[in-house]
Amino acid sequence: MKKGILRTASVLRLALALLATSALMLVPVAAAWGETVVRVGFYDNRPLSFVGPGGAYKGITVDLLEHVARQEGWRLEYVPGTWAQALERLEHGNIDLLSPIAYSEERAKRFDFNKETLINNWGQVYLPSDSAIDTILDLAGKRIAVLGNDIYERHFLDLLERFNIRCEIVQVVDYHEVFSLLRDQRVDAGVVNRLFGRQFENRYGVRRSSIVFLPIDVRYAAPKGGGDRLLATLDARLRELKQDKSSRYYGVIDRYLGNTESRVFSKWVKWGLFIAAALLLLLGTLSLLLRVQVRAKTRALAERNRLLEKEIEERQLAEVALKESEGRYRSLVENIDLGISLKDRRHRFVTTNTALGRLTGVPTENLSGKVCYQALWNNDSPCSDCPGTVAMTVLEPHTIERLRKHPDGRDITLRIHAFPLKDGQGQASGFIEVVEDITREKEIDRLRIELLSTAAHEFRTPLASIFGFAELLLSLEEVSAEDQREYLTYIYEKSEDLSSLVDQLLDVTRIDEGRGLDLNLKPCTLEEVMERAVRPFRTRSKSVRLEVELAPDLAVLQADRGKIEQVMENLLSNAFKYSPRGGRVLVAGERDGDMCRVTVSDQGIGMTPAQQERAFEKFYRADTSDTAPSGTGIGLSIARSIIESHNGEIWLESTAGQGTTVHFTIPLHSAARSA
Repeated sequence: MKKGILRTASVLRLALALLATSALMLVPVAAAWGETVVRVGFYDNRPLSFVGPGGAYKGITVDLLEHVARQEGWRLEYVPGTWAQALERLEHGNIDLLSPIAYSEERAKRFDFNKETLINNWGQVYLPSDSAIDTILDLAGKRIAVLGNDIYERHFLDLLERFNIRCEIVQVVDYHEVFSLLRDQRVDAGVVNRLFGRQFENRYGVRRSSIVFLPIDVRYAAPKGGGDRLLATLDARLRELKQDKSSRYYGVIDRYLGNTESRVFSKWVKWGLFIAAALLLLLGTLSLLLRVQVRAKTRALAERNRLLEKEIEERQLAEVALKESEGRYRSLVENIDLGISLKDRRHRFVTTNTALGRLTGVPTENLSGKVCYQALWNNDSPCSDCPGTVAMTVLEPHTIERLRKHPDGRDITLRIHAFPLKDGQGQASGFIEVVEDITREKEIDRLRIELLSTAAHEFRTPLASIFGFAELLLSLEEVSAEDQREYLTYIYEKSEDLSSLVDQLLDVTRIDEGRGLDLNLKPCTLEEVMERAVRPFRTRSKSVRLEVELAPDLAVLQADRGKIEQVMENLLSNAFKYSPRGGRVLVAGERDGDMCRVTVSDQGIGMTPAQQERAFEKFYRADTSDTAPSGTGIGLSIARSIIESHNGEIWLESTAGQGTTVHFTIPLHSAARSA
């Protein structure tokens, strides 16, 4: 029986051993079966990601990813390369995850991002240690190193373009090359992210500038549509870590970004306390050391006083520099032709420049401390489209255009830009508002549209006639020589009208560009000019009578005959357009001292005093009704430029309903003046 018991015990031991062995063998099989392989794009961007001693992958984003991977049972396979290679692999789906990567709306269209931010970062411009560059305006004409395809590269280039700054951009493959070029002074400035800059600025001997831009969130990214579960798991784990101040998340951040100097200082404090205690013990037994300690203390106090004096001097110099800087910026703000103001969250003016008062018509001393919607817009609450309200809500700049009645009676158009100001918690604390008067810009746009519309209409009429008669000539099999000549003459006359219209538009362009008119001044007689100018109008209208009266004592003129004929064509064209049936157009010329005065009178509809004031304005037409004669509104404007180029004068006299008389003078030839 004893043998049976022993045999049974042996069998049980064997069974238990086999069961344990099977369980141990199943553990790795189960683990392997549920294991997820994650391909991670890796590039050097210390302290976010870098290769540590022994080739280990390190950094803030790497350590946090490793922590989540251990919890989820992932196996991470790192795919090292440059930043450009990592971005390309992510876009083609050759990797499952990439970090660090800055989030932007543009990138969110190409990749999927997790929602939890790992850390905040921003762009920082660095300079050689001895650089004199102070502001972004000083970058004009400089060589600037940037990381290719970096998010800060594109936004920095946009920033330069907004300030109209031209410089030479040097693209590099990583941030280390940016700092190397700065250290060797082969570039004048370089753009890196602030985390990398603080990690390596002392090693490379470069210094930070005051130019910072584009605060962004650092996150994880996956190929578009291919990493939803991966990113959701990361978000869940990161939220859990962030809620616990003692978690791995804060430990990683503190390890790479914590203030190590404070820890070193704490160690020295402990050692100092220990030494002080030892000294106190020694002083209790060795009174001779008292004198040594007093002397040491005296020297320490002297050194401390010296350091305090130095610090006071440095602070005084800093205050002077600050005042000078504030003076420069105040001078800039006061002399710029833009209305600039700083307002708090309640829309109350904190400070303004004088240009704002000039643009709005409200003195700046009447704005200080008041809310803008009452002081400028006579409202009891913020305007519904207030750009400052929008900017503080979305924490982004916002721009609107608004009409305003200026106190001098003018209707003006203002373009208002609002830029949010943030406090230490990232909340809006107020906004900066920049106001510019775009009334002239709007008027130019209106005139440009009006010119295009008018020119199109003026071109269409003669072109229709040309096409019509040309089509008639082509469609008729037999055309008599007389009809053919009549049709071709009409086509030729309309072509001349088109050529004249083109010449007038070219003259307007030359005048606007400040090039002036090219004059070919030669001696000529007024009779010659008038004969050529009035010839086309003698047969133009049978219902209007044309009379020419030239004084017999007219001498030789010093003029560009073609240009004077152009003036007469414009004046006669207007006179015939607005003359009633049976009316008379009179052209007269007489000597007026050393000048010749020409007068063109009609019996048309005339003009009001307000219309007379604007008659010589470009594109102005006194009669804009549907029944008004066609025209571009540039004839009188060109006529005035031609006459003034001859050192003459042009003016008009008119009475509504009774006709208009236009006078102009041109100089006589020098030989004729002494006659």
